[in-house]
Amino acid sequence: MKITIEISDINELIKLRDWLNTMPEIEDKPRFDLTQSIGIFEFTVRTKNCLLAENIETVGDLIKWSRVELLKTPNIGKKSLLEIIDALSSYGLSLRGDSVPNAN
Repeated sequence: MKITIEISDINELIKLRDWLNTMPEIEDKPRFDLTQSIGIFEFTVRTKNCLLAENIETVGDLIKWSRVELLKTPNIGKKSLLEIIDALSSYGLSLRGDSVPNAN
């Protein structure tokens, strides 16, 4: 098989490459400050107090926990767990072991 490339084709490819190099890079996921307080989430008082009782004060602290670990903590039930999962997924985050397939 023989492929023929014209000089004009190469020039067009160079122009395309140069144009692409001027485009800003787009990250797949926005960066999120994991040191932010869990107060950014509008948790119910019960959920927030349960998390604080476990010394979960920042978003980074929270995402280190799994569903099972959270359910084992006093006073965190299915309703609180769903509240936490929904809040995290709204920011494209998840608990350890979870994935966020539809994160925006």
